[in-house]
Amino acid sequence: FGQLGTPIPTNVRTLTQISDGVTQIQAAGYLSFILKADGTVWGSGQNNQDQIVDTGDGDWRYPSAMLAWTGVTEISASAWFTLVRTPLGELMGRGYNFSGQLGYGAPAKVSDRSLIATNGGNHSIWVTTTGDLYGIGNNFFGNLGTGTSGSGAEQTVPVLIANGVIKASAGDCTLFLKSDGSLWGTGSNQRGQLGL
Repeated sequence: FGQLGTPIPTNVRTLTQISDGVTQIQAAGYLSFILKADGTVWGSGQNNQDQIVDTGDGDWRYPSAMLAWTGVTEISASAWFTLVRTPLGELMGRGYNFSGQLGYGAPAKVSDRSLIATNGGNHSIWVTTTGDLYGIGNNFFGNLGTGTSGSGAEQTVPVLIANGVIKASAGDCTLFLKSDGSLWGTGSNQRGQLGL
């Protein structure tokens, strides 16, 4: 799919320099993202949900600048959608939005006060500057900790999950670390992800 940003769409079996001036990297599914020191985001790989650029489909075999975003300070990606954080703490997203995990708009503005952001399969979570953990999107497994789950449990507006949070991570479940050192989780535990 061109995840490595090289012109040859085959496996690369030797170390190959892809870019320079990079401050953050994110690989997810069949795509890769690079955050450069100048605040630009570059993406390559599968673009079937417009995770990289507005094309409607197709793979990007060369890193392409995501022109909608400049001055980015953090990136987070899943196989289906992408989140970026601006210096003002705005959380922006693009790509698959079937469960409302990106809010609405193109590119969607998900939040105004994000400090740390991460995305799971079909939901987004972020920690604000005041330590509040919010989430939006798919809640099928109870990923957002609202006490509901199953079909129709999606949240298309942000919901407060917890306070006093310093770190969070998302997949089919949501894990978060509170400032008192306690680890909390919600969502799928079908394979023991939550350790319960």
